Amino acid sequence: MVNGQTATQQHKRKGKSPLVLIVDDDTYLVRAIQFILKDNHFRSESVSTGEGALASLKKSQPDMIYLDLLLPDINGFDLISRIRQLSQAPIIVLSAVPGTQTANKVKATSLGANDFLSKPFDEDELMAKTRALLRKPA
Repeated sequence: MVNGQTATQQHKRKGKSPLVLIVDDDTYLVRAIQFILKDNHFRSESVSTGEGALASLKKSQPDMIYLDLLLPDINGFDLISRIRQLSQAPIIVLSAVPGTQTANKVKATSLGANDFLSKPFDEDELMAKTRALLRKPA
């Protein structure tokens, strides 16, 4: 939040829509999410690796991050901690990590993620959570 404004208010003032960074190596899912975001007047950028996410964070400073936990180079849990050193943008974990989902949700949020959706997820729920997190003060 800058000057008492949420990310959404700041972008409306600048004439831009919020930018979402999608970190996932599933190209089909990334394209589907990009379509959903575009349909809801959001901009998006995508990367398929953790290193790509860190580089993108430094370059484009997204307003929101969607993060898969299973990436080819960096464990998603480790990446959450590294992202938090660079950005306070809200993180929604989108994951189908096998095992105990409750344990994964607790671990992800304790490391700095703001929310967690299990794949497959409902697009309306994703957009509702996105909008809610962008309304919250930073």
